[in-house]
Amino acid sequence: MGKACTHWQDEISHFNQSFFPKKINIPECIMALLRAIYPTIDWSKVTFYDRLPWWVTSGTNAITLPAGIDKIHIYFGTDEYDPCACRKVGIIVHESCHVLQYQQTGPGFGFARPFMMQYLACSLIYAYEDIPFEVEAYDIEGDFIKCYCDDKYNIRFPVCVCRDDNPTFDRVALLDFMNNCGNSLVKTSSSVIYNCGQFNYAIGIILSLLITVLKPLVSLLGFVLGNIFYGIMAGLACLFEWLGISCAWVTKVEKQCSDWATSTRDDCTQYRDDGYNACSEYKDNGYNACSEYKDNGYNACNEYRDDGYNACCTWWPCSWGCKAWYWVANVVCVAWYWVANVVCVAWYWVANVVCVAWYWVANVVCVAWVTVVSVVCTAFTWVLKKILVCS
Repeated sequence: MGKACTHWQDEISHFNQSFFPKKINIPECIMALLRAIYPTIDWSKVTFYDRLPWWVTSGTNAITLPAGIDKIHIYFGTDEYDPCACRKVGIIVHESCHVLQYQQTGPGFGFARPFMMQYLACSLIYAYEDIPFEVEAYDIEGDFIKCYCDDKYNIRFPVCVCRDDNPTFDRVALLDFMNNCGNSLVKTSSSVIYNCGQFNYAIGIILSLLITVLKPLVSLLGFVLGNIFYGIMAGLACLFEWLGISCAWVTKVEKQCSDWATSTRDDCTQYRDDGYNACSEYKDNGYNACSEYKDNGYNACNEYRDDGYNACCTWWPCSWGCKAWYWVANVVCVAWYWVANVVCVAWYWVANVVCVAWYWVANVVCVAWVTVVSVVCTAFTWVLKKILVCS
């Protein structure tokens, strides 16, 4: 099994874990610490999980959410749960403060809990860290870390003795910790009093009810569509690797696409420039032909006039009338060729404009076609790179 095939199968597993995260068996030492700090919490209602729900942003350290009627779930982000790291224990203490807030405000169903309604209401007017429920949780987290850790975040009171993956409980360390810090840390109830407004509270109720109704439906849809997507990606990755399609081959195709686009755009430009030159040459030849036709016409008019003058009778008024006739005929003849020249020049000017416009449009269409094909080719290779997990 190739790298890409394995990668996408792992992605399927990780994706499904975000819907069904793995439970964490909190060690006795951490539970003893939490019971000492929060003696009134019913910990039988609390479950810990080692992954955030699928809809929570990856930048979140941890989140505490309601479940069922009175259950509470605490979810930790990747590498955020560690009973042997000072600040990570601080996160556990922070989230446990929310558990206290949940239990104090009362039960409900799903997200339709009083705590969630109040939290959503306050989030409408406060930034995240200024929400009263968060202020209380961050305060106790900060006080805990100040006492539990030194300035370099080393644990001062090793309640958990971390020699391996199964930390053991040091009761003496817990007693020392409580003797030094217990008076300021023990919290039997939340001090938060809701003051975010009745209108916001009404909105919070509506939002919590909507989440309660829509979340299962959206989760089901996301689970189905996500598995279809990752399944297709895994299937294609395995197929491509079986067919011998590699990242090197994709890179080669990508370069061929780029080279073809550059070369073809140059061909488009060359075709346009050659066309412009042909248009200009046709116009110049036409202007010359018009000028030659005009000059020959003027000469023919003058020759006709002069021959007419010579052929006229010599007695008056016959001579006068004859010369007048040939003079008028010459004027009409010259005017004819002048107008013909103007029409001829105009024709070739219009023809040149149409010719140039044709080659301009042809160039635009050519470049547009090359761009479309290049974008499609680039998108195709981009998709292949994503499927094959090319760096």
